[in-house]
Amino acid sequence: MELERLEADKAAEEKRRLQKEEKARLDESLAMKRAAQMKQEQEDLAFDRKILEQLLAQSDAEQRQQSQKKVPIY
Repeated sequence: MELERLEADKAAEEKRRLQKEEKARLDESLAMKRAAQMKQEQEDLAFDRKILEQLLAQSDAEQRQQSQKKVPIY
């Protein structure tokens, strides 16, 4: 009877240890996924910003061209 209890305690302790290890692996995996996602979002934002800056520069150039066409040349 005592041996069965010791074996059950040992099995329960092993189960807790394995669960703790699995939790640590999952936590690490989640942290890595979050870091990768954040990096991708930063890259996406930088790309979007670059495109917006190019569009703004193009728009400014077009506005300058339009204003130059409206000014009469003497």
